[in-house]
Amino acid sequence: MVKNEKGKSACLMNAQEASEFLGIKLSTLYHMTSKRKLPFYKLTGGKLSFMKSDLIEWVKSKKVNPVSDLTQKTLDRWTEK
Repeated sequence: MVKNEKGKSACLMNAQEASEFLGIKLSTLYHMTSKRKLPFYKLTGGKLSFMKSDLIEWVKSKKVNPVSDLTQKTLDRWTEK
């Protein structure tokens, strides 16, 4: 079992498992790793591995706020004193 930075066990996945987890084609996953758009580990033998926690954080970082939230934040900034 692999340990993460916090000392808790982490789920390590191979490329096939990661692509299924993300709901993307395996070829898309390989393309994204070649462009370094996705967090991954290259272990002995050159095989790619992915930590589930890294992929979850990556997905969370791609969140796009609704326009109404952005508009309210902009209005809040303009009305601050």
